[in-house]
Amino acid sequence: MKAVRRWLPWLAAVALFAWLLARVPADALRAALHHSSYWTLAAWVLLSTILVLPLDAYAIAEALTLAGVGRAFRELFLVRGASYLLGLLSYVAGQGGVGVWLVRRGVRASRATGAMLLLMITIGMVLVAVAALGLLADLPEERRRLLLWLTAGACAGTALYLAVIALRPRWL
Repeated sequence: MKAVRRWLPWLAAVALFAWLLARVPADALRAALHHSSYWTLAAWVLLSTILVLPLDAYAIAEALTLAGVGRAFRELFLVRGASYLLGLLSYVAGQGGVGVWLVRRGVRASRATGAMLLLMITIGMVLVAVAALGLLADLPEERRRLLLWLTAGACAGTALYLAVIALRPRWL
């Protein structure tokens, strides 16, 4: 039974990957790849994953330490690498996989959830800031005001979200 529990997450990840591949029409995939250099793309994805994974694991280690559930870099490196398979399905599923791992390692579910939400909010705000800066570089003057309002809205929504979490209403 222990062996089954150990292999079940890996089998689930392989099944999810197979499901994704089955959903994409093979002819459409081949036609799309025919117009591109898929070996170059595959090499780039592999290289970027190899370069980003240690940085990702380090960032998660630091964030978890701040959240009071610190774990060793080596452990998180392996867990985050495995969660990249779930990330093929959804970024949130990949992060959720790390949360589930934390719970299985004895962290309270509410603490693990809070730590993962901290990570996702931080990443979301960084993406908003980087996208806004990138758009400002080449956005026509008449659109800049809209961008400012959208960025302010994202910040206000995040602040509201954090306030609701801090209040911990019973109905949630």
